[in-house]
Amino acid sequence: MVVVFLLWPFRQLFYTFRKAIMATIVKNIIPIGKKAVRFKDFIFGDILTSMVRPFTSLTITICLMSCNLCKMNNNRYYCNRNDNWALVLTLMPYIIRFFQCINRWYYTKMAWPNAFNALKYIGGLTNAYVGWLYNNKILGVVPYVLTGIITISYQLYWDYY
Repeated sequence: MVVVFLLWPFRQLFYTFRKAIMATIVKNIIPIGKKAVRFKDFIFGDILTSMVRPFTSLTITICLMSCNLCKMNNNRYYCNRNDNWALVLTLMPYIIRFFQCINRWYYTKMAWPNAFNALKYIGGLTNAYVGWLYNNKILGVVPYVLTGIITISYQLYWDYY
């Protein structure tokens, strides 16, 4: 329903509001040209980073609903968080927020707080990727735990400070 509401082509149902939301989404997902990041872009990025878990759960749900092998064997092994789509949907919000922080740093010339905020999202990217490597049994438990502790510590420090 949300997608239908946003993409409704007629000048009804809060047309200017929907147009502004779609412009913000397109600007952040497909950054073309040099444009300063505005407050609405930061809000969009923050909402996306809050939606990381639901996005990965959505990929698992879609996989479980469409996987005939899972249905026949009553086994959800083929649909889990080590799926490539889950990785993409996990990394994209962090990448968008990282580039927003770099953009803000570029336009304001202020390393503090923009560059240090970008480090928070690099930590999120690293943690998500190392978690994906751990789930695929490419990395062991020690790098996974260390990355998680370092990332969470920095993110908590940054958010509280």
